[in-house]
Amino acid sequence: MSVNKRNKRKITVNENVFYWLYKITDDSLRLTVMTDEKAHSRLVCDLKYKNLWLYFKELVKDDEFYKDKLSMITPGVLTPWAVRQIIDYALQNGWKSFEKGADFVITDIEDKIDINFWTETTTEERRSKIRNPKSKII
Repeated sequence: MSVNKRNKRKITVNENVFYWLYKITDDSLRLTVMTDEKAHSRLVCDLKYKNLWLYFKELVKDDEFYKDKLSMITPGVLTPWAVRQIIDYALQNGWKSFEKGADFVITDIEDKIDINFWTETTTEERRSKIRNPKSKII
């Protein structure tokens, strides 16, 4: 039986099709990724606002442009770029997406991926937004 695709976005990773959605909670963004089959294991990833803010603060710490703006930055948009990285990370760390099983839950990965707070898709566009030559974004 296939999964309900309503309100879900489609992404292809390594020729496999996944569906994803996220919701905003009081203290995090919760990403849920699934295959087309309901019985398959789902990926659940919680991105804590505090960790996202600390990660972003570290990226822009030497940039005068963000000096007084850090308190106004509230991550709330999860991009396909970040979702692809989270799926890749989960697959490399044991998620068996096409097998039956319990949800595969991951947390504390904010510093292991390029969160991409903006919707630009190229490296240069992201770097120009961050404006920090020491950025870890590649």
